[in-house]
Amino acid sequence: MRLRSVQAADHNSFFGHQADPEAVRMGGYTPRGRKENREHWLSLLADPTVNARTTWVDDLNAGHVSAWTHNEKRQIGYVIAKDFWGQGVGTAALAAFLDEEDHRSLWAFVAHDNVRSLRVLDKCGFERADQPAQDTSDAIHVAMRHDAAATRPAEAGRAQQPQRDPDIQELSRSTA
Repeated sequence: MRLRSVQAADHNSFFGHQADPEAVRMGGYTPRGRKENREHWLSLLADPTVNARTTWVDDLNAGHVSAWTHNEKRQIGYVIAKDFWGQGVGTAALAAFLDEEDHRSLWAFVAHDNVRSLRVLDKCGFERADQPAQDTSDAIHVAMRHDAAATRPAEAGRAQQPQRDPDIQELSRSTA
C-alpha cells in the first residue's frame, strides 16, 4: 500500500468506489452522480486547505483519504474500494495519512453501524467524542476525535507497512 497525491483523473475510480451500493449503505451517505463527483474532486484539488491522497495497492487505485476544514473542525474521510475491504488497507492508509497530516484535533463522523470504519478509526487512535451524534438524512453519525501527535499506531503498522512515493508529496493542482 502506498499513498500518492490525488490527480484529476482519479475521480473516475473514486466515482465507482463511492457509488457501490454496499459502500453507500455502510457509509450512510448519498452517492454523487458522475458529473457531480468530477466537479467535487476538481474543487477539492483547487482548495489549498485540502490534503488528499490516493491509496494504491499493487498499482490499483484502492481508494482515497483526505482532510479538510468544515465548521472550524479539521475532518478526515476515506473510502476504500470494496475489493480491498478486510485486508488492512483502510487501516494502513489512514495510519500513513495521519503521519502526513499535521493538524490536530482531527474529527471523523462515521455511521453508527459502520463497524468496519469504527474499528479502523479505533486502531488509528480515534476516540468517541463527547458530542451528540449527528442525525443526517442518510444515517446517524457518531463523532470520533484524534488528538495525539502524528505517530503510527503499533497495531496498524504491523498489519502493513505503507510505502509513500517520495517523489510525490504535494497535492496536485492539475485539473486536466
